[in-house]
Amino acid sequence: MTAAVLLCAGGSTRFAGKQHKLLTPFRGRPLVAWALEHVAEAQLDETIVVVGSVDLTEVLLAEVVVVDNFASGIVGTDWETYRREGPGMSAFTLEDGVVYHTYSAYARGLDGLWGMYQWLDRAPLGRNEAGMWWRRHDEYDNQ
Repeated sequence: MTAAVLLCAGGSTRFAGKQHKLLTPFRGRPLVAWALEHVAEAQLDETIVVVGSVDLTEVLLAEVVVVDNFASGIVGTDWETYRREGPGMSAFTLEDGVVYHTYSAYARGLDGLWGMYQWLDRAPLGRNEAGMWWRRHDEYDNQ
């Protein structure tokens, strides 16, 4: 079985548009509609769409399997809620039409996948982190 997984559960907090980025019009259609169309054209056995922060009912195709993200709505931009958006990865499997969440790793459990941490661990000062040092691209000062 060959399947596609579209991750559409993010809160679109870094997008500067007037509405959620997935629903933002691009060439006359919501942006996510383009992705759904291209996946449908691939004629895969299954298309899984992970949803959460925005209602995509109007643009989802009838043939997709919808998975409601268990963590939607818990991340914000203040420190307490932003911190919840730490690094993480999950693995899923599809069996008999049911999607199962089989594995998750968070924070230090992902260090091997984050190449930058491997370099910092070998640097003279190591991570030497003081507070929040990793900023999103749109949070840098105009320098």
